[in-house]
Amino acid sequence: MTLEDLGSGRYQKVRLDDLITDGRFNRKVRQAHVEKRASDFSPAAFGVIEIWKREDGVMIILDGQHRADLLRLLGYPTTAKCVPALVHEDLTLDTAAELFVKLNASKLVGPWDRFKALLTATHKRTCDIDRIVRSHGLQVGGGRKDGVIAAVQAVEAAYAMGEPEGAVLGKTLAALTGAWGEMSEAYSSALIRGTALFFHEHRDADPAELSDALMRDPGAPVNVMARAKTLAGSRRMNLDEAIAITLSKIMEKKRKPRRPKAVSG
Repeated sequence: MTLEDLGSGRYQKVRLDDLITDGRFNRKVRQAHVEKRASDFSPAAFGVIEIWKREDGVMIILDGQHRADLLRLLGYPTTAKCVPALVHEDLTLDTAAELFVKLNASKLVGPWDRFKALLTATHKRTCDIDRIVRSHGLQVGGGRKDGVIAAVQAVEAAYAMGEPEGAVLGKTLAALTGAWGEMSEAYSSALIRGTALFFHEHRDADPAELSDALMRDPGAPVNVMARAKTLAGSRRMNLDEAIAITLSKIMEKKRKPRRPKAVSG
């Protein structure tokens, strides 16, 4: 079944108590947003909540979880059929996740929420990105912590660079993990994009050699970033390009033969 086959759903009134969310693609409710909307609530502007009704009768919110919480906050009855909804049936988990992405495409859904939903929907490119990231001992996720890449859009951009898709991302993560392991500072958006640009421009570059050069070069990821920012400012270029140039210089320094020490006497 495709999204075009889903139709517009069936309109009906449902109970608040029957509505749940699914953490595999729903985002977390922003309580501050709910409270703000409560201060200027207008029933006429409420619209409808879109729901996936599973075969077992469970109703999962696809669009409108903030509005559902808004009604709870305002004290609407939870056991009366008073919530206007478009109910979608005959969906699988995959198509429900795809519909969630479609319904929320124009809203403030973060890159991680979108990625998570597409992963649930077994979207080919998203699943391939997840596979590559996990093959390097990392995971895509929300929040900044060791072993987790929160820079979702940077990972997607690196995946799309060059042919075949995914090759540049694989080299990028191989180099960064080889040099700095799971250190969260190594997986900022700028470092991922800049390292990917380096491998896109230097297609024969060996990730292991870059890792070795980075380990020999003094300083952690923050130092590489600092040097790149200085270069970007002096040459008026974007940071991604400055990082790629900085990495090239680090590689060149490693490749230069060391001068033998002068023997005295």
